[in-house]
Amino acid sequence: MGWVMLGLLGVAAAAALWALGVPRVAWTSVGAALMLAATGYAVQGSPDLAEHAATPAASAPAIEPDEAEMRDQMFGAYHNGTAYLGAADALLRAGEPRTAARAVLGGVQAHPDNIALWTALGRALAAADGGTASPAATYAFNRAFALAPTHPGPHYFLGLALIGAGQGQAALAQWQIALKLAPADAPYREKLEERVKLLGQFLQMPIGR
Repeated sequence: MGWVMLGLLGVAAAAALWALGVPRVAWTSVGAALMLAATGYAVQGSPDLAEHAATPAASAPAIEPDEAEMRDQMFGAYHNGTAYLGAADALLRAGEPRTAARAVLGGVQAHPDNIALWTALGRALAAADGGTASPAATYAFNRAFALAPTHPGPHYFLGLALIGAGQGQAALAQWQIALKLAPADAPYREKLEERVKLLGQFLQMPIGR
C-alpha cells in the first residue's frame, strides 16, 4: 500500500507542477526530494506491512538550545528556511522525529539551494532512524556538501549525527574538517575548538576493565 501511495504522490506532484506552469528545469529539485523520501522509505520503512497507527520514538534526540544557537551562528538566524527549522525543532522536542523530517523536507522542496535545510534534514532523518547515520540522512548531508563545499556547518552537524550513532572517530574527523573551514573570526569558533578538543580527549581515554 505504501508504494502505491508513493507512486500516486509522484504522479500528483508532476500534475501539479504542469498545471502551475513551473519550468521543467525546476522539476529536478522536486524529483530529488521525492527520491530522497523514497530512499528513506525503502531503506528504513516496511512497505509490505499492514497499516497501523504511528507511535513516536521513545527517545528521539532533540535539538538542544545550545545546538540551535550554534546552527544560527553557522548558517544565520534568519533566512528562507527559518520557519521550517523552527517547526522541526518543536517537533523533535515533542518526540516526533519523522514528522520533523517531513517538515524540513517541505522546506527543501520550497528552497532546494538552502544548505541549512539540507543539513537539518540530515539531522532530522538521523533522529527519525533511531539515531543512526542512515543512507537517507547521509544523502541529505551530501547534498549540503555539494551546495557549499567550504561551509563548516554540514560537517559539524554530521558529526553530531555520527556521535549519536556511536561513531566517535568519524565524528571527530568531521568536526576537525569543520574547524579547518571555520573563519578565524567566527563567533562559534572558540566553542567548536573546545568541542573538538574534548571529543579527542574522550576518544583517547583508556577503556576500563
